[in-house]
Amino acid sequence: MNVPTDRAVRRGALAIAITLVLIVATTTTAIVFPAGREWVRQRLRWVPPTFDVGRASDLPPALYEHADFTVLIFATTHCAACQRALPFHRELSQVANSDARLRAHVLLTSAGDDASTTAETLGIAADRVTMFDPKGTKLHHVPTILVVDRRGIVRAMKEGVLSAEEQHALMEQIRNLR
Repeated sequence: MNVPTDRAVRRGALAIAITLVLIVATTTTAIVFPAGREWVRQRLRWVPPTFDVGRASDLPPALYEHADFTVLIFATTHCAACQRALPFHRELSQVANSDARLRAHVLLTSAGDDASTTAETLGIAADRVTMFDPKGTKLHHVPTILVVDRRGIVRAMKEGVLSAEEQHALMEQIRNLR
């Protein structure tokens, strides 16, 4: 038996075992805790691409090519946050659809959503509510509101339930687009 070689092999094996334990702990944290997952993503720079103001939305042109500016509301009917944001979405849809240069379009992201019920709830035409598969897009959260110009460039983006101040600021920004 060669003592220095055995010692080196033991230390190497211990280092590998510790590394594997850390990888398993990090993976478990990322799976179980959303905040941990986001922390790991940020530290490892694994943050998925998101919609950036001033850049192309990479969404199908059929969603925004019919008006100078389109307000895209991504939501689902089974989401508590979307339900809390519903009154603002209704107001936003009505303001956007009251101007010829603006258009509101609601994109439902869950297979169980009913487009006609959503259109009725928001008080908008049924053709302004469609199903949308967010896989492979930059959409990460619902509700999300995008304001996109005719070329598909994002002019504004808001995620989640907006505070009264954020709602007012977004409405002002949309009114200034007119």
